[in-house]
Parts: sequence; C-alpha cells; structure tokens
Amino acid sequence: IDKADLSIQGKAGPEAAGAVYDIVGLPREYRMVSPLSISKSQLAWEKGGNTSFTCDLTGNGGTRVHVDVGHTSGQVIFRRLSIKDGDSDATLGISLQKGELNLGFDGTLSNKSLDRILPKNELLAGWIKGSFRARILPDQPMNSTAQGQLQVAGFQYTWDLKTPAYIHNAVLEADGNTLVVKSSLVQWHDSRLGFKGSIAFSTEGFKLDMDVDADKLDMGKLSDMKEDKPRSSQVLLGNGKKKLQLRGVLRVRSEVFTAGTYTWSPARAEVHLLEDSVDIHVLDARLCGIPTPGFVRVSGDSVRLDIRPNAVDEDLAHHLACFWDKKDLMDGTFDLKGELASPDAR
Repeated sequence: IDKADLSIQGKAGPEAAGAVYDIVGLPREYRMVSPLSISKSQLAWEKGGNTSFTCDLTGNGGTRVHVDVGHTSGQVIFRRLSIKDGDSDATLGISLQKGELNLGFDGTLSNKSLDRILPKNELLAGWIKGSFRARILPDQPMNSTAQGQLQVAGFQYTWDLKTPAYIHNAVLEADGNTLVVKSSLVQWHDSRLGFKGSIAFSTEGFKLDMDVDADKLDMGKLSDMKEDKPRSSQVLLGNGKKKLQLRGVLRVRSEVFTAGTYTWSPARAEVHLLEDSVDIHVLDARLCGIPTPGFVRVSGDSVRLDIRPNAVDEDLAHHLACFWDKKDLMDGTFDLKGELASPDAR
C-alpha cells in the first residue's frame, strides 16, 4: 500500500488506537488511555511521505479531545490540540518546521484532565493558564515574536536535560520582541532556583538579562546536564533543531557552590554570554571563608582564569579544620594574598 485515506468512527480498543498512534508517530507517553470513542476522524497517510490525522476523541471520565496532528520528516506537529472537561478548557499548538518554532496556548489545562487520559502523566502536576503565542526563529532572533501571558505550576521540563527540571511555578509575559520572566521557582536535581528577568529578541541574538538565585549549585552536574539521546519531547519536534544564539548576562547568586571536593559559600558571579566565549566575573566567593574573587573565561575547549584569594588576620585553626576536616592542627592567625592564574591571564 502506497497511501491511504481513511475515516474512522466508533470505539477503539488498545490495538486499534495503537495502530493509529504508530502511523502518526506519537510517542507512547502521550497516547490516550483506551478504550476511546472516536468521531469526525480523517486519516491521510502516504508511504515515505506526510501523515495527517484529525479527530474528536472522548476518553476516560468524559474528557473530550480534539486532535489535528501531522507527521513529516520525523517530526510530530500539533497543529491544534484541545482538551475540555470539568477541570480543563484549553487549546494548544506546537510545531517546528524549517527551523521555525511556533507555540500557542489558550485557556486552562489541569493535571486532573491529563491524569484521566494519559497512561502515566509525568508532564503536569498542577496547571497551565493564560493566552500566549510565540514564533521563534533561531537564525533570525530579531524577527522572533511573543505575545501574551502564561502562568505555570507543576510542569516537568524534559527537553535536552538528563535530569528533568520541575517548574514549581512561573509567570511569563511577552509583548512583541521581549519575553519577561516575572517570577519562577524551579527544582533541578537537589537545587532550587529562582529566575527573574527578560529575554530580548535582538540582532545580537536572544539577549538575556536575568537574575538567578539558588540554594546550591554543583559544577559537576552543571557540566553534564545535557541529554545525549533524544527524549520524546525532542522527537515531537524533530532532532535537528538549531542552537539558539544566547547572549547577555546572568547575575547568579548561590548559597553554596561545589566543584569537586571544594565548596564556596556564599558564591556570587556575573556570567556574560558573548559570541566567542562565556566570561564569568566572580564577585564574591568564599572558600572556607576566604574570599576568592576573580575572572574565568571559557572559550571552546580552553579555560582562562585569574583568581586572587585574600585574607587578613584570619583564624588559622578554623580554616585548617575546614580544608582538611581535622581539628587542632595549628593555632594562630594568618594573612593571605595570592594569585591563581593560567599563563595567558598574567
């Protein structure tokens, strides 16, 4: 069979529904629980070509779902997906075609609705509310646009991350060429992070001006946060997505920052995202209470650093116990003025 054009109506059990999902290419975790009541459906399939599926579904608990979905070049495109029951009344769309990402959301979506229709709802534990549109052009950031307002609670973000990030709450607003994060609280690994600031769609790229507050950060986890294998969220939008041109500054404050066996508390830095490098200006970072301000530049595989620890009239016993985890090694006070630098930083 080279192509098919079918109309489906009636009750669909697991096998029948699964066959349709396979043709469309929908990942298993986003497939509705069977049995389903199907009406007003149309399936157009072409071997090696595009697949299109529209229908009205009634699932568990009476949740009504309208689907208009397509599958082309390894990408699943939700042109329109609406969910309606006593807890939700929402319409959304998401697609990535020719390097252009389009997002749309209107209404209220509750986790209770997804709990009823999905085999295992790991996406949403709260709700999404608002009216929001975005058109993101990675190659032409200045022509990207966003409009509207969105409130999110209990959303799990998996795209690109080895360990998903759980968004406890977030409030987003957009008006044309600027997206504003009014407030947010995110859990990632065992760190709680707050983001507040803006992303401007400019000729330089997607320009961040963001404050980041954390209770703890671990350098090892940060350097190994990207997922090597595509998750289902990536499969939905295809795996050939282009990198965003991120620019701007992140003002980072963490109560605790760990790198290997060393711990700084507190730690405060400005991270500047430039075209050819990431420049980190360490403003306040205390290693066992000793200030270690400085500068770090990461460019490709190279790292340039210039760190200048300093201390005056500090308690020697306290610091030795902190560094070596042993007490009563030596008493007294000390001064310290040093420089730890790579050769090209001198």
